[in-house]
Amino acid sequence: MSAPPVPLLPVELCHEIVSNLRDDLAALQRCALVCATLRHIVQQHLFADITLFRFPVTTIPGREIDEKQSNVNAETRCSWLLRPAHSHLLSHVRHLRLQCFPPPGHSTPDPSFISALEQIPAHNLKKITILRRYRDDPLSDTEDIIRNVLRRSTVLEELNLEERRVLASYLMTCSPSVQTLRVHGTEFVEDEAGLVDAWPKLKSLIFPQRVLPECLLWMIMGRMEEKHSVFPSLKLLFLGDESKEVEAVNEVLDMCKQSLWSFVYTPYCYSFTSYPNPCYNQNGNVIEYTIPPTLRTLAIKCPVMLKPASGTYPNSFGWLIHTFRQLSRQSCYLEELHIKFLTTPQIERLDALFPGGFPVDSCFHEFDQLLSDETRFPALKKVYLTVGRHYLNLFAHPGTLPNLNKMGLVGVIYEEISTRQFWAYNTKTLLHDLPWDGWSYSFV
Repeated sequence: MSAPPVPLLPVELCHEIVSNLRDDLAALQRCALVCATLRHIVQQHLFADITLFRFPVTTIPGREIDEKQSNVNAETRCSWLLRPAHSHLLSHVRHLRLQCFPPPGHSTPDPSFISALEQIPAHNLKKITILRRYRDDPLSDTEDIIRNVLRRSTVLEELNLEERRVLASYLMTCSPSVQTLRVHGTEFVEDEAGLVDAWPKLKSLIFPQRVLPECLLWMIMGRMEEKHSVFPSLKLLFLGDESKEVEAVNEVLDMCKQSLWSFVYTPYCYSFTSYPNPCYNQNGNVIEYTIPPTLRTLAIKCPVMLKPASGTYPNSFGWLIHTFRQLSRQSCYLEELHIKFLTTPQIERLDALFPGGFPVDSCFHEFDQLLSDETRFPALKKVYLTVGRHYLNLFAHPGTLPNLNKMGLVGVIYEEISTRQFWAYNTKTLLHDLPWDGWSYSFV
């Protein structure tokens, strides 16, 4: 008697199994040998995210790199993908990382790099990352190659510019379709004349480090004289580091106040020994972020926890209280509030500068009264406080913020500095969806 047929697993379940085995190459190889269906699914997961190097690094363990010998006969990733038996794998690419710049000690380009790029079906690409440069590129066609890839990718959803130089032509090329734009660069180059009228699908504008003001101003110049927003669909504005470019950011906040849901920023601060210093315009007047009351999520990386008192902000929560009072003057729709206080190394540095510390617990009363006022914040559902180990027990104590704790609004999060991980204090669970790195979308 023949064995009964093995029931076939649903394709969705196969995808789930393979995705959980993503880091186990041996298990993936065994899965690929089971049947053609699983082999195709494994290939989809393995080649959905790929990095192509124009200057390949071929090293032999225990030997020094001989560039001439290693690049003449060695097979590169691009040449391997161009083989007839492997070329079909390029159709699985969804996230393409491009490293077009030579690493130290390498200056011989891969002759099959451009051919491999041309073989990738551009209509399949959802995300492109331009990796940072190690040093200047000896070739003059690098920017043209990147532009051609972006021009072909008509359904691109996400562009991540890790390269130091941000070219206006890159942004112009992808503006009709891109939904998420990350700009890590420190230099903006307006290499093409013209402006972008609108970014119709852009939902997330992320500056993981400092805001690049020239880039931001160029992006909004297309309709500065019109009443229509340049970003009609923008939901998230993320400023990863402190910035003095308040006026440029306020232009974006004002034009997107109807659509913006989440705003993440870091107040400007000169040093540990002072409060966030106010920024001034050309007339010498203090300017602040005009946070729209229509926000659903506000996240502040707040460097004010243990600052000494000053005439402007008489206690270490004074600046935060001032910000929330400004926000609640109109009808406020805020649902989630994230505040990240000083990390443990910063607190230790302050303890060395100011022996004895400061009576931070005396500052909590007004903070607690303000946020628990349902007439000011009627939609508030949660206040997440991220702290280091020094003040974990203080914030977790129900008597520190009694009104917020009574309403069940406080969520204390412990930041583990050594591993860069965040843990919920009450449930002891690892959190992955906090807004501090610009890669999480659950709060949008």
